[in-house]
Amino acid sequence: MKKFSAILILFVFACEPKEKSSGYMFNERWISVDGQRSEVWFQDWSSYIRLFIKTQKDTLKVSPSPYATRTKNKPYLYPKPYKLYEVDQLIGNLTWEKEFSWENGYENNFAWKVDRSNPKRTLPLDYEGMAKNEGGKLRLIIKENDKLIFNTLLEPLKYKK
Repeated sequence: MKKFSAILILFVFACEPKEKSSGYMFNERWISVDGQRSEVWFQDWSSYIRLFIKTQKDTLKVSPSPYATRTKNKPYLYPKPYKLYEVDQLIGNLTWEKEFSWENGYENNFAWKVDRSNPKRTLPLDYEGMAKNEGGKLRLIIKENDKLIFNTLLEPLKYKK
């Protein structure tokens, strides 16, 4: 029994990863640290990688009409004010210029061909981009020709365990 438990412990420690692999950044969902509210994630489909960017552009406060009627003894029927978020979503395939590396400070350049968007746009859209690991945070820059479209610093979204 002692021999079996020693082998089991050795097996558990041998199978435990020492550090995150270089592709770990594809497995994370990212949220913006600076400025505008954004969510980014890479969808790794083994033969290709898709980039999903969701940006909150504007917030509108919607109030009930001043002419809305109030029903006596039924206040729950009167509409409540709420916030309406204007969201921009872009999804498309990435083509890396060269083999990517998530080493700290290494710039990964890519072409991004957007084939889905919300709100609707004339598709496909072609962008150039750069992704870089800055001490565990992701710097993402997206350009159309030389016009800057998206530039933000993102951190991994922390999930409750």
